[in-house]
Amino acid sequence: MECFYHQGSQACGICKSCQRGVCKQCASEVNNGIACKQRCEDQAIELDNLVSNSIKMQESSELLVNTASASIGAGELFNLVLGAIFAVYGIYEDTIFLTVLGVAFLLFGAFGILKIFKAKKESDV
Repeated sequence: MECFYHQGSQACGICKSCQRGVCKQCASEVNNGIACKQRCEDQAIELDNLVSNSIKMQESSELLVNTASASIGAGELFNLVLGAIFAVYGIYEDTIFLTVLGVAFLLFGAFGILKIFKAKKESDV
């Protein structure tokens, strides 16, 4: 591979920012790589900072995902309770609309809970 800026010169590496081949004259050493001297150094440093910040944030992101997955069942339970209330009240008042609405909420909550159990079972395997 040849240097992008000096035709005929052998490239010693690839710029971390622009991905072009650079020779020893054009290369500037930056965190965990090289960059085009006086062209891409700032962008390469920013890329490295982004990657290191992403690695640092991964642990807290996993914690948030695990917390959110634990609270997913609350919505399904709410649908079941709301469905039961609507269905019972609809039957009591002899109102088709409320009864159908209650059954719909019950089914929606039940399918949600089944989906959670299925996902947990697959993740355990």
